[in-house]
Amino acid sequence: MAKNLNRIKAVFADKQKTNKWLAEQLDKDPATVSKWCTNSCQPSLETMVANCSPSWGNI
Repeated sequence: MAKNLNRIKAVFADKQKTNKWLAEQLDKDPATVSKWCTNSCQPSLETMVANCSPSWGNI
């Protein structure tokens, strides 16, 4: 069985965050974040590293 590696939606639910919140934090289009959450596409590693923020806490 393949393990579901896309946990963005689950983490949002656990931390009471939304796609819109992440889009605002990363200055990205909400539709782009939605695609990440539905696994239609994934951000590049460079995008993720460049946008990591310690102020987000342990999300």
